[in-house]
Amino acid sequence: MAEKGGPVCLIANDYGAISVDRALLEEKLGDLCDIEMVVAGDPDCQKRRFRTKLISMGMLGYERVIVEPSGFFDTEEFYNILYDDPISSWYEIGNVISIVPADIPENLPESSEYLLADQAVTAGLIVVSKVHDRDLRDIPGTAERIRRRLQRAGEKFHCTRDFLTAPVLVRKWEDFTEEDWDRIEQAGRVSADMVRMHFVEDGSFQSLFYFHVNRSEADMRTLASELLTNREKFGQVIRIKGFFHDTVTNAWMSLNATAEKTDIHPSSAKQDDREEVIIVVGGQMNEKAIGEAFGEMRSVTDYSI
Repeated sequence: MAEKGGPVCLIANDYGAISVDRALLEEKLGDLCDIEMVVAGDPDCQKRRFRTKLISMGMLGYERVIVEPSGFFDTEEFYNILYDDPISSWYEIGNVISIVPADIPENLPESSEYLLADQAVTAGLIVVSKVHDRDLRDIPGTAERIRRRLQRAGEKFHCTRDFLTAPVLVRKWEDFTEEDWDRIEQAGRVSADMVRMHFVEDGSFQSLFYFHVNRSEADMRTLASELLTNREKFGQVIRIKGFFHDTVTNAWMSLNATAEKTDIHPSSAKQDDREEVIIVVGGQMNEKAIGEAFGEMRSVTDYSI
């Protein structure tokens, strides 16, 4: 979009109370677009910050504003804010794209099942992530499996959308063609609804912060693997992200890890955006066990959502 002219801004909603995602995005996107961050506080505070940020972007004259929600974002709040004055006079909702992993589990906790349906219910296009060669051997079959999985999630919350006819894009992201990008840019959105659930108050999701993290890259890889795979000990750790100081190379390193992949590389983020902080995101986590795994690092628990 940026190459086609017109200023573009990305607003990222970070679930945690520290804007690690902004620095990670700047490493990937560079000068392609401007990046703004809305850091969650309590739900009302997050809404005010998001609304204020949209007003600021409107006044600055951006042609397109892309809103990137956190993994725990309630889309109902997005629509409520966009239809409110004066936001509604400045913005028109263009495309809604939902990203669903190819290996989406068949069984999820109720809150996660709700988020799966909620974040896909109005999507004009379902883009599949974490696509492997086995998924590409039968692209129509992979797309149909994703549709049926979304349909099952939607039925639990009386969704009015028929996901069985939803458009689904199955391709490795690095292999996207110009036609794929055009399809994403022209995705549009679907008018549909579902029963709403106030999952944000039930303690299903939390984030833990660990500061002054000084470890070697090898140690951090081992730690991330243990936290993400040993659910009996650590609970349901979904993602680990942030920056740490490599004690072997004396370099700043960025970390972004899930159960499928751990990405660690020297950080190119701006100095004033970097902190030695690692954020562990998940649900029903064992804070004591995770804290012991990190050692003596100072930690903070955030239940902002």
